[in-house]
Amino acid sequence: MHVVVSFVYQYLNNKNLGIKKIPCLLRINNKKINIFSYPKLSKPIDFRNNKQMVGQLPLSNKFFKINHRFGFTGLTKDETYYYAASYGSIYQIKKKDFSLKKIISNQLMSDIHGICIYKKKLFHVLTGLDTVVITNLDGRIIDFFSVTRKLKILRDQSILRYDWRFINKNHKGASGFYHINFISIKDNEIWLTSRNLNSFIVVNLKKNSCELRTMNLLTTSLIHDGTHFDKKIYLTSVNGKIIELSQNKKKQSKKIYNRDLIVKRVFDIDNNIIKGNTNWCRGIEITKNRIFVMIDGRYETRPEFSILELDKKKMNLINRFKINYKKINTKYKLKYLTGFSILEN
Repeated sequence: MHVVVSFVYQYLNNKNLGIKKIPCLLRINNKKINIFSYPKLSKPIDFRNNKQMVGQLPLSNKFFKINHRFGFTGLTKDETYYYAASYGSIYQIKKKDFSLKKIISNQLMSDIHGICIYKKKLFHVLTGLDTVVITNLDGRIIDFFSVTRKLKILRDQSILRYDWRFINKNHKGASGFYHINFISIKDNEIWLTSRNLNSFIVVNLKKNSCELRTMNLLTTSLIHDGTHFDKKIYLTSVNGKIIELSQNKKKQSKKIYNRDLIVKRVFDIDNNIIKGNTNWCRGIEITKNRIFVMIDGRYETRPEFSILELDKKKMNLINRFKINYKKINTKYKLKYLTGFSILEN
């Protein structure tokens, strides 16, 4: 197994920890696990004082209650760097030694989930506003737009009145109309995975339009991710399933009923791959012969998660790595610990 994994967690006691660097990434090469820590930026003063931060300085020194979810969420990569999302910034990390190059941040980075790099531009979603943000590698906002409930593209300049890095959501669970948790680019279209809709929203910027892409789900699911590989799409469902989709290529004249994305295979991790009771599932990476996926770590459960390596064709288990607070090199007890994104190393 050769993978890089981002993970998030919360301490049992957040008071007076005084931690300047926190564990955020792990790398597995064969059976060796390495943990990497990076600067923690929470308050406006943290952003102002960090010399590796590029982009937009805080608009003011005001902030709401600090978000106490630590670690990295979304991951993406190019030829030289990994890019890892935190609550209000994206870290550019050298592939060769995992050293930090710079921290990219602007006022529209908040509660970031999935991220994507495409043609040297970073794409992320301001989750609570269903707003896609396009940023250059120095943190400058190139474009942004929101997807309305009527599936229209809206560029609302009023959101620039606030610095969303320092506004914390005041509720648990999904935020935004759609709760977009994954973003990817395919054939110059932006694919957004909506957990609330259990569907994709696909944006065409040339036409300034978007459309809903649905799937004929045959089982209870709550989707995450949305990785494109070899003309197929792979999803996780948070209730412990792996879903493989294909495009419906039949000509309209041969169709009897309307169908869009076709579910080719569904694998229930507990029934088909391991014997257990999976409480969460998120993060998937596809290669020619392997599927890597992460399970467990849901809030209010045991603070640990597992990384599974599966044979892509047979869908049987090859390796399983369990990760707990001791393995991520923190001496403090955790309220929860969960994997978020996974990439082939």
